[in-house]
This record gives sequence, C-alpha cells and structure tokens, in this order.
Amino acid sequence: MAKYHYITPTMGDRLKQARIELGLSIEKLSDDMLSTGTISNLERGNRNVSQEKLRYLCTKVNLIYEELISLEEEPQKLTSELIDLELLMIEQELDTRSDEAWKRLQALDGTHPKVSYLKGKYFSKRRLWNNAESYFRNAIEYSKSSNISSKDNILALSYYELSRNAYYESKLAKALLFIEEGIRAFQEDGEKQFVYYYLLTSQVIYLKKMNRTMEAFKRLEDLKPLKNKVETTTILLSLIDLEAGLLNDLGYYREAIKEATYGLELARLDRRHERSVELYSTLGTSWMHLEQWNLAESCFTEAIKAEDARDDLLVVPYKKLGEMFQRQGNLEAALKYLEKAKNLALSANDHGSYCEVCVLIGTLYEMKNDVDASLVAFNEAIDISTKLNLNDLQFKATKNYLNVAKTHKRSPNEIIETLSKSLLEYNQKEDTDMYQNFETDPPEA
Repeated sequence: MAKYHYITPTMGDRLKQARIELGLSIEKLSDDMLSTGTISNLERGNRNVSQEKLRYLCTKVNLIYEELISLEEEPQKLTSELIDLELLMIEQELDTRSDEAWKRLQALDGTHPKVSYLKGKYFSKRRLWNNAESYFRNAIEYSKSSNISSKDNILALSYYELSRNAYYESKLAKALLFIEEGIRAFQEDGEKQFVYYYLLTSQVIYLKKMNRTMEAFKRLEDLKPLKNKVETTTILLSLIDLEAGLLNDLGYYREAIKEATYGLELARLDRRHERSVELYSTLGTSWMHLEQWNLAESCFTEAIKAEDARDDLLVVPYKKLGEMFQRQGNLEAALKYLEKAKNLALSANDHGSYCEVCVLIGTLYEMKNDVDASLVAFNEAIDISTKLNLNDLQFKATKNYLNVAKTHKRSPNEIIETLSKSLLEYNQKEDTDMYQNFETDPPEA
C-alpha cells in the first residue's frame, strides 16, 4: 500500500518555487499522473499525497525528494489520521455536493481502498452501474492486497454496493451472491457495524423478490434477536416493512397490519416520514387482501400524499389503487391510477413495475373490450421483460397476450406460434432472475 506524506504550506511553496524557476506553468507540468488540480492543491499545501506521486513531481521540477520531505512539519504517524478525516468529509459531501466530492477524490491516491469505494458510490448515485461496479471491484482488490486493516469493513461494504447495483439492474441472483460474499467478508470486531444489518436485510429483500418466501421469512426470523442491536431507525423500519410484506405474502394479513401499524408509529416518533410511503403501501395491501376497500384506499391515498418521495416508492400505491379499482369494476378510475404508476415506473427506471403495470393495463382494456389496446399493452410488457430477462413477467405477459389473441383471433398465426414457443421454453430455463419491483429497496449505505 502506498505511503503518504502530508504536504505543508512550506513544502507547497517550495514546489511552486521550483516549478516557476523552470519556467513551467501548471498546465505544462501536468500529465496523466499529475493533473492540474493535483499540482495546484499540492502547491497550496495542507494536502495528502502518495510517496510515489511526490517522488515523481520532485523529479519533474528538479527537487531532491529527501530534502523536500525534511520540511514536513507533521509527524508521519498522523498521516493516516489525516487521510481518514479527509475521506470522512468526502463521504459526507457525496450526499450534498457530489461533484465537489469527486474533485477531492481525484486528488487522492486511487489505490486506497476507500477512495475506490467512494468513487463507486459517486457513480452509483448517478445510476452509472458499469462505472460504479468497476470502482467497487477495484476497492475489493485493493482491500485484499493492502496492509490497511480489514477492520474498516470496506471489503464488506463494497460487496454490499455491488449487490445494490445488481439489484437495480434486475439481476437478483447476482445481487444475492454479492450479499453472501459481503457477509463472509464482514469483520465482527470492525468498524461500520451497520453494514452487517444492511447485508442481512438486503438478503431477505432479494429472497422475497425471487419468490423464495419461506426462506426469506426464515432469515427474517433469524434477524429478530438482533433487532435491539440495530443502531439506526432506517434499518429497523426496513425490517418491519419486510416482515409485514412477508406476512402478507403468507396470508397472515392481520399480523401484517399490526406490524405495519407499529412501523408507522415508530416512523412518526422518529420523524422518518419518508418511510411512511412504504409502510402505508404495505398496510393498504393487507386491507386490500381482506377486501376492506375503504381502509385500503385510505392507506394508498395517504401514501401518495408524499409528493416529495422518490418515484420508485410512489409507483406501488398508484399501482395498488389501480389494481383495487379494477377488481371493483371501476375501470376509468383504475386506468387513471395505472397510467400514473406506469409513468412513475418509467421515471424511476423500475422495469419490473413498469412491465407489471402494462399487464394490468392490458387486462383492463380487455375488460373494456378494447382488444387492440389490450394487445399493445401486453406486447410492451413482453418486449421489455424479454430484453431484461425478467422471465416471470415475460411468461405472465405472453400468457395474457396469447389468451386474448386466440380468443378474439386478432393476431397473425406466426406471432402466436412464436410466443407459444417462448412460453414452452420458459419452463426449461434455470437460474433465472425473477420478476421484481422496488417496493422495498436495500438501504443506502
């Protein structure tokens, strides 16, 4: 792992003087290894730099490295503390001024595990998954090969972030594998203990979305004894919403209502109003299963009042309202809410929800005897689910399309034959990424 030096203002002045004596501008001195920003920062001082870069800069400005570092006023033992402080400040800044944070990251040694990890987070926030994955993988390699203590849990955090990337790319099987790697890499006596609960919570989320409901519920039960150790309300609320959702899936609607209601009370007391959207959606789903339409509508309507909530969270209550009114036969109201859900899913890049809403819209148009519109909606779901390997949704949309097309004889025989073949092939597929939507997301680290 690279050794670092703290560049004092005195050292910075000496670097600047040497550059000027050679008649070089910062731009002419810069190259692939030393950007103009890095040189400028070093000349101002109060910055950290790797030994490799400092030796290289000394060579370029005809300074003797050993003489320059003799001007270093800060003890070398403080260097790691200064780096840690800088990285802490950068991590905080990523949430508020990400571009400024990126500039500060560029001035640091790229082989430091946490620098690569934070660069990955920068790209994740922009949903540039390939860039993010590259940096997280670098962080893992640097962490494994560095002499920095593994107690910082950057290794586990990087696997966790890789799992979130895979999740948002609708690659649930891959996401689950990264979670398992993260759990194995986690240091129980290390820093950032919260990541352990993030890993376990996300494991339950992924299992649930892969329709491995009983396995998800078992993992959640294993998590219960750890609830009193959870340090953040965010994780605790995620666990509560997960349990309520799984209880709904298993048909324990009254128990789900109790759990979701408790979560709403906790969110109110801790002023975590943004989490109420998910909890009201889960609670409304419970009442919907019990055919308590007024109670369900009240919950979903309360959820969509949070207009400042993320689009992917608002998809669910709008979709549920559309589904509820469709079941009640109020097709115009159902279509209004489903169209809104479709637009929100598109905005959120939530392909799973988008396809599912298309299927609901296709079914609705069939109920209205608008066969052409019905086939268009089903076909849209087929196209997207096929491209993204959302196999459960592909099967569902194809089955609905064929039922309508054959019943009303409104599709060419060759299309029906092709779709029928894909329907048969579905049952032969193994290790598929199941349908998902973003009803419950893995928490952001």
